[in-house]
Amino acid sequence: MLGQLPAQPGAEHVSRHDHPALGAILHRLRGDCGELPPWVILPRPFTTGGPPYKGQSAGFLGAVYDPLMLDKEKKGSLSDRDLKLDAIRHPEGIDQARFDARRRILGSANGTATTNRAASAETLLSGHYDKAFNLMSSGNANRAFDFSHEPAAL
Repeated sequence: MLGQLPAQPGAEHVSRHDHPALGAILHRLRGDCGELPPWVILPRPFTTGGPPYKGQSAGFLGAVYDPLMLDKEKKGSLSDRDLKLDAIRHPEGIDQARFDARRRILGSANGTATTNRAASAETLLSGHYDKAFNLMSSGNANRAFDFSHEPAAL
């Protein structure tokens, strides 16, 4: 309640004062990777019942260097089954044409808002929206996250 985490004996929560994970450091040094995220945590942040362990975020580098983090449910998430990345797939019933139409509507709404306020929140978020839309519509991203093509030994 009130945005505070419940107290757990000996639990240390992740904070922006933590040291960054290796993926965040490489993202900072090497920059973006085009339409693919620079680093990903699959299938969920690692935890053993308490708060997520440290070392899975960008820490003091800031949220811009945080990973694409998918939050699959814990039950069976580490089992040997196919991992479906629903977060980067179109929702059921939404084809590419409808997805593109939604993107145009959002773009026109943001265009109207930015003419009224320079450097508004909509302007700052538009780059993130573009990355998310590109990730969902990218054939490269879908191939990169299609684990059925990986060798069985992995």
